[in-house]
Amino acid sequence: MADPNRWLHRIASLTKHEVLVGYLLRYFEQRTLNARGRERLRITLVDGFCGGGLYTIRGKQQEVLGSPLRMLAAVEEARVLINLGRTKPIELDVQYVFIDKDARALSHLTKVLSDRGYGAEIDRSIHLMHDEFAAASPAVLPPTEN
Repeated sequence: MADPNRWLHRIASLTKHEVLVGYLLRYFEQRTLNARGRERLRITLVDGFCGGGLYTIRGKQQEVLGSPLRMLAAVEEARVLINLGRTKPIELDVQYVFIDKDARALSHLTKVLSDRGYGAEIDRSIHLMHDEFAAASPAVLPPTEN
C-alpha cells in the first residue's frame, strides 16, 4: 500500500518547480548586482498552494521535493552565489508564507520541515496558513496602488 502522506502530482509540477528555482536564483542575482554598501535584502516569498512538501510522481515511485523545500533550498543556494567574492556578505532576510487549504497537507509539511531541520524556523521565518489562497492573500500581500 502506498504511503498516504506522499502527495501525487503530474510531471508538470517538476517543470513548474524548475522554473521557480531558476527564477529565484536569477532574481537574487539581479537584485544584488550593484549592491555596494547594501547589507541586507528583505523579501517575503509566498506559496499559495504549498502542499505537503514532498510528493511521489505517479508510476515512478520517486520522491520529489515540493515547492516549499525547493524555495528554501533556492534561497540558500542564492545566499552562497551572491556572496561569492564579496568581502562583506549580503544578508538575505527572507520570510516564507506557505498556504494550503488542505489541513493534512500542512500537517505533513510541518513534519517534513521539522525532519529536514527547519522546525525552529516555523512561526519565525516560515509561516504556515491553513486557508484558501484567495482568502489568505489580503493578509499576506500588500495592497496594490491604482
